[in-house]
Amino acid sequence: MITYNGPILVNASGVELYSHGTAAFPCGCYFNDPRSNEVPFHWHDEYEVVVVQEGELLYLAGGERYVLRKGDAVFVNGGVLHAEQALNDKSAIEGDLVFHPRLLYGDKTTALWINYFRHLAQPGAVQSCALRADGEPWEREAAQLYAKAFEVIAYEKRFFEALARDYLTHATLLVLANHPLQEETASEVSYMRSVDRLKGMISFIEEHYAEDLTIDQIARAGGVSQREAQREFQSVLGVRPMEYLTNHRLFVASQMLKSTDASVGEVARSCGFGSQSYFTKRFRERYGHTPSQHRSEG
Repeated sequence: MITYNGPILVNASGVELYSHGTAAFPCGCYFNDPRSNEVPFHWHDEYEVVVVQEGELLYLAGGERYVLRKGDAVFVNGGVLHAEQALNDKSAIEGDLVFHPRLLYGDKTTALWINYFRHLAQPGAVQSCALRADGEPWEREAAQLYAKAFEVIAYEKRFFEALARDYLTHATLLVLANHPLQEETASEVSYMRSVDRLKGMISFIEEHYAEDLTIDQIARAGGVSQREAQREFQSVLGVRPMEYLTNHRLFVASQMLKSTDASVGEVARSCGFGSQSYFTKRFRERYGHTPSQHRSEG
């Protein structure tokens, strides 16, 4: 079993740096509770699947907001912006699988790639989808298969590599079969362009969050006007750019409080907050307790 509780690290383009699995078996397997380890917006080339084992949580992917409960799962295609948050400050336990598509198809000369999985890499492919425990029969089947894959990998059951590949392949084909390739509309093309610009702005925020940033600087990182930056953040992520900046600063601060001995004031200053009292106020609003309580709770 692998437990991953660290922050999401990204490069200058916003791509996650963490290596998922190994070259021989490219699949990472993690337990997480979003209340203690919030996952900020990021993206990677791999597919991602989250299976909720206890409680409920909020999952954001591809412009969608999913409230997931025990038994539910969500599939996220490669390259899609996604994040995970606690719901109403409640704890939840979820199993997370991040796996490269080649685990399923081998290489791009196989019939599996040519006939099936290449469609998930094309424009018009499904970005993300929730698989409800009480949903359509195919949703329930896919969620159960993903749960089985997580279990055999997490506990390294006998033949887990082969079994997991079978479960993941079957479940992902169910997603593909029920979300056929769509011809992109003008609005979808516009949405994808917005996402590309957002990735640039998010990367800029994650690199310069400790500085005294302005909305103009953030907008210029995406090559758009301030008004357009406001619109794209709001329409895709559901928050304003400066709100996203504050949330990211709070996320980094939450990690620092648990991993360093820096004082609350030092954490506040290093994360771009000019006032410790303002930092404490916003931290309490975000996490439901003070920075000191956050540190003592581990």
